[in-house]
Amino acid sequence: MESAVFNLIEDLDQSTTNWKIKARVTRMWTSVSSENGPVKGYNVILLDDDNNHVHAFAYPNIWNGFKTLVIEGDVYVFDQFSVKDAVGNLKPVQTDICIRFSQYTTVTAIEDDGMIPAYKFEFLDLDVIGVIEDFEPLTKLDTKFGMRDIVKFRISDSNNQHKVSVWGDLVVLANNIYIKELQAPIGTLSSSKLYLNLDDEYVTDMRMRLKEEGYLSNREKYLKAAKSEFVQPFMERMTLKDLNEKLIYDDLKEK
Repeated sequence: MESAVFNLIEDLDQSTTNWKIKARVTRMWTSVSSENGPVKGYNVILLDDDNNHVHAFAYPNIWNGFKTLVIEGDVYVFDQFSVKDAVGNLKPVQTDICIRFSQYTTVTAIEDDGMIPAYKFEFLDLDVIGVIEDFEPLTKLDTKFGMRDIVKFRISDSNNQHKVSVWGDLVVLANNIYIKELQAPIGTLSSSKLYLNLDDEYVTDMRMRLKEEGYLSNREKYLKAAKSEFVQPFMERMTLKDLNEKLIYDDLKEK
């Protein structure tokens, strides 16, 4: 397939449904009405080789009707779909449109030629980057939806710190994370995704800034304090001849 036959995400509008894009599925999640309720729909974030991404949605009957199994991270051709205005305050991406798959939509898996990035981030008010600290085991919390798994941790950028509560499928990935006595908690959404030690320019820039500011994690602070309190014991150094003479002298002195 030639790239010229595909539309770019930035060119999509509501004028037609005759669109065809080649895109990578960078994220996937389901929409549910409650913790154990039925699936209301399937969501994906699509990223094209022009580094534009868009949120796409399909109802269960449409999603289950696709002949191709959609896998997060793989590249596909999406053909025949409608374009709607993106609504709501918690949009997963900044794009003003949203793709709506229909019964006429076809999904075809294609070989990954490496032209599409693995992911894209927009660091907005709803996106947080920082150092994760203070791990503890997963716990359970009694909610109105029943007992739910939850993990918590503290995220810091050396100037600010926040408590994070992680729910749902993300709990498995974010297990053993918890911190106490902090305010302004951050809660994850069904569309949230956690990346650790990501190879990304934002992460690299933050690492350099933290290093320049002399930022230390709690563990590093503890080790530094312990090292400063530790007094290196004095070790006398001598030759074997001197040692032998010293032993003889000490023996005579005792007698």
